[in-house]
Amino acid sequence: GGYTTETVDSKAVAQFANAAPADAAMVISSVSNPEYRDESIAMMETMFEGVEVGVEVWSESSGDSSAREQFGQMKEMFGANLGNVWGILKGDFLDGLGSQSGMIVDLKGGMPKGIPGLPNVLQNEGKVPRIALMADVADRAKLAAAWEALVPELNAAFLKIPGQEPGSEFQLPDTISSDGAGLTTHFFSLPFLTNDFLPSLSLNDEVFLMSTSKLFAQSLAAGGQDGDGSIRGTYIKMNLAEMHRFAEEWLALVSANSAQIFPDEAQANEFKAAEPQIRQALEFTRGIRGMTFNRYQEDSGAMRSSWHFQFEDIGVGGN
Repeated sequence: GGYTTETVDSKAVAQFANAAPADAAMVISSVSNPEYRDESIAMMETMFEGVEVGVEVWSESSGDSSAREQFGQMKEMFGANLGNVWGILKGDFLDGLGSQSGMIVDLKGGMPKGIPGLPNVLQNEGKVPRIALMADVADRAKLAAAWEALVPELNAAFLKIPGQEPGSEFQLPDTISSDGAGLTTHFFSLPFLTNDFLPSLSLNDEVFLMSTSKLFAQSLAAGGQDGDGSIRGTYIKMNLAEMHRFAEEWLALVSANSAQIFPDEAQANEFKAAEPQIRQALEFTRGIRGMTFNRYQEDSGAMRSSWHFQFEDIGVGGN
């Protein structure tokens, strides 16, 4: 029971929570109430304005005007461009997105490749988190228009960064686009990237994803966004069992390849000395399996908040 949050549609199906992979390490899913979008934007703008007020109050109370002067210089230099960027984001960008939003994290991503100094065994066998921010699409054309307007404003701001060589100022490179698995993916060409370690933006007519991995985005889109519809409102899941598995696999990888990873003997000895304590800590926390939170509205109109903590017996010394 308890309070209601008008900015959240607590009766609607949380589609990304329902569609999240069972072994995801973290899931956050919510449904915004479109009727309160303008109020939410106004609240954020009030917070932005509060930063300037805070700087002014600090300068007056401390007698130090340097913060006020530096803030004023930054505002004069970048204020117009950042204001235009905000206008694009709260306009076409938000108009192009629906009411569903979420974040899904798993721990199965491949490492970047070809990084100098990073042992091959880590690049080939190590795993890293894959993160995806998701939203449903209301108007794909408006999302395209937002990007077309956003790039010139960002580049105009980058030109004003002090200390750059005239004529060699940083500018956003052209994006590369590819189609696959029902998605169009846009990304920048950067070194060390692979399909599984590729910060990118992927979308189709139904879903918008910003992810650290092209393959992860494709797998989430292929999995659908509806699930069984049993989860509604706001949902948060922390899969601590999956995080524990991830930590154990990394420890096993480092332990089995310590000679390659720690060519310096002192570092290798340091790791060997700490390894028993690390294993003991992992063993002690093995029984903490996860947590979920769900705040939703029943058909009767009653609000409900559900917390669920999962524990198992804690093993000691492997028993």
